[in-house]
Amino acid sequence: MTDDIPVLGRENTCFEDGAIIKSTIRFDTDGPSWYTGVSTSVPSGKSDARSVAIHEFGHAAGFKGHFEGTSLCSGSIRQTMCPTLPSGTSYMRTLESHDKHTIVSAY
Repeated sequence: MTDDIPVLGRENTCFEDGAIIKSTIRFDTDGPSWYTGVSTSVPSGKSDARSVAIHEFGHAAGFKGHFEGTSLCSGSIRQTMCPTLPSGTSYMRTLESHDKHTIVSAY
């Protein structure tokens, strides 16, 4: 990530013999203004906590990278593992087609 893109959450997963034994997810509580409601209408300027949680759970499940393709990470449908989440959006609350394909391929 570059310095101008805020880091909204971080994941740290511990493995033992290839198995996940512990995972911790932390949210940035100093920078962003969080939206924690259930509506998909996220107010402008707010970061959607549910989208960030789902993205970080993806890392905890073993997906260490991000999808970098412009077709995967632009427009109104974004894959869960895209590296950024525009404020005021709830794009990444569900698994999209490439997310699902990646999971099926991994398992």
